Amino acid sequence: MLTAHGFDNRFHFTNRLGKLLQSVVKLPCTHSVQLNILAFKRSIFPLLIVLVCLSAAALAQKAPPSKPFERFDGCVLEPDEWTDGDSFRVRLPDSRLETFRLYFVDTTESRSRGKRSDEQAAYFGLTRAQAIELGRQAKIFTASALAQPFTIYTLGGAFSDQLATMQSS
Repeated sequence: MLTAHGFDNRFHFTNRLGKLLQSVVKLPCTHSVQLNILAFKRSIFPLLIVLVCLSAAALAQKAPPSKPFERFDGCVLEPDEWTDGDSFRVRLPDSRLETFRLYFVDTTESRSRGKRSDEQAAYFGLTRAQAIELGRQAKIFTASALAQPFTIYTLGGAFSDQLATMQSS
């Protein structure tokens, strides 16, 4: 049997669904129940199509190829006034002096930096003085960990403010 819109299979499915509802809920199966079910299916169907298309597009995209890490052996920490627990100056084997930051590390500031120090103190529930002292301790820890020559692994590109991982040599 073909309906006015040509949805023969949908109509039969809706009719069967209406009968199933009638047997489960013990309600008389009326034409309005069937139309409500059909309207619901028509409203959800485009959403399902969009979700399937978006899922397929997401799966089809490939991640960009990863860049290999550059390796620098025999690096030496060059303390300066700006060095702290998560960023510091490094003398590379070819004598260049560059600033590096550690991946996934954020220590409090080791000196007062106004609003930034206040934000960090508030975040950790500390006073500004306590946050700065914690930053000083992180600076001492990092300097101690990098006291001997070490190896830097970093992604390529410009050296200024690169992110890096360290390994003691």
